[in-house]
Amino acid sequence: MTIEDLDPNYLIPVKSFNMNSPEDLTPELLKEMLAQDVFVIKNFENAVNFNKAIFKPEHFIREHPKDIIDIITQDPEVVTFARTKNKKEHISLSEYLKYRDKEGIKDENGHIKFGVNVDIGDWEPQIDELVAKLPDELLFCSVKDSLQYVRKHILGMTKPQLYIKVKGSWTGGHEENLRYRAVNLNHGPESSQW
Repeated sequence: MTIEDLDPNYLIPVKSFNMNSPEDLTPELLKEMLAQDVFVIKNFENAVNFNKAIFKPEHFIREHPKDIIDIITQDPEVVTFARTKNKKEHISLSEYLKYRDKEGIKDENGHIKFGVNVDIGDWEPQIDELVAKLPDELLFCSVKDSLQYVRKHILGMTKPQLYIKVKGSWTGGHEENLRYRAVNLNHGPESSQW
């Protein structure tokens, strides 16, 4: 089955909310947002003056060049929901960013490398920025997050993680662990299809 074969009547529309300032995120609006299965907040980073500079690769290379990250090799041309075999490897963050910046990133099979599960839980500036700008209802281990009581951190749930995508990288639709909510922030420089 391809995306073109899908009956759009079975797709659930995603509600989107637009922000112009931090005051737009009222308790009533947050309640409405959290009543949705999936929602998108447009213009969030501009409205809250989110510091995107500390999430740029230049910052990572300077501060965390030797951090080891997971790499998945993908076929960027896959347009179905069929599971494909992915080769996994581990390389340093600086090695991956050098790959990302080179011309012609596809290998001999037309595949690309996708940096996944980058543990940023101990990256102080990034954590401080997330804590300062995300409301408690959307913040990991906040007073309004029941996961604050787990005894061991869960990457991507009680500790944030980062994905570094090259053009053509994709993450398939999926439920989060234990059906908990997840917050995804696109730091660009290009837009991302959600």
